[in-house]
Amino acid sequence: TWYDLWNAIPAHIKDENICYEAIESGVSLDKIPESSKTDKLCLLALEKDEKTAIFYVPEKFQTIDKILTHATNASPEILEDFIKNLPKNRQSNDFLFQLIRKNYRTFECLSSILNTKEFYEYLIIERECVEYFHKMPNELKTREICWFCIKKDIRLANYIPSHCVTKDLLMYLIAEDAAIWVFKNIPLDLITQELCDSVIRKSPSHFEYIPDQFKTP
Repeated sequence: TWYDLWNAIPAHIKDENICYEAIESGVSLDKIPESSKTDKLCLLALEKDEKTAIFYVPEKFQTIDKILTHATNASPEILEDFIKNLPKNRQSNDFLFQLIRKNYRTFECLSSILNTKEFYEYLIIERECVEYFHKMPNELKTREICWFCIKKDIRLANYIPSHCVTKDLLMYLIAEDAAIWVFKNIPLDLITQELCDSVIRKSPSHFEYIPDQFKTP
């Protein structure tokens, strides 16, 4: 096999060309001498769907493109282990964004890195990826983000926490005919007679959703 042959080849003659053929034939990057590793060779190993190759890429060759190539094929466990050990100065918002677009599973396994208010603001507002709003922890949500999301997709009102609810927001939802959300998702102490009357004026068919104590003849 190539592995047996590779182990029998003296290290001093394992040049770039031989190493390239070895990677093409299935030899893993960790078996390649450090002195023979090149940018081209490392990229080939990543493209060959070698699950752990990224760990053996010299730091000088660890570009975002290579990490993203790795992310396409990596298991969540390997990816999590690698990213958590990536220097903080490499974990930019732009890089993390590209990473989750390459491998959606990244979002699930990197909660300790991704669950920050700064990253969600970048993801949702700057990148306009409002589909991630429902994954954002309620304690990180702000009124600004909530407003931004419901103006993009009114259905996201279902994920607005009570601490972000204001009278203006409720009135906006009523105006957008999303009054059902008002009565299904916000605390009772935020509902007023004025609010209920506004709902009925806008959509009389929503009368059934109004709490009994606010129903008037």
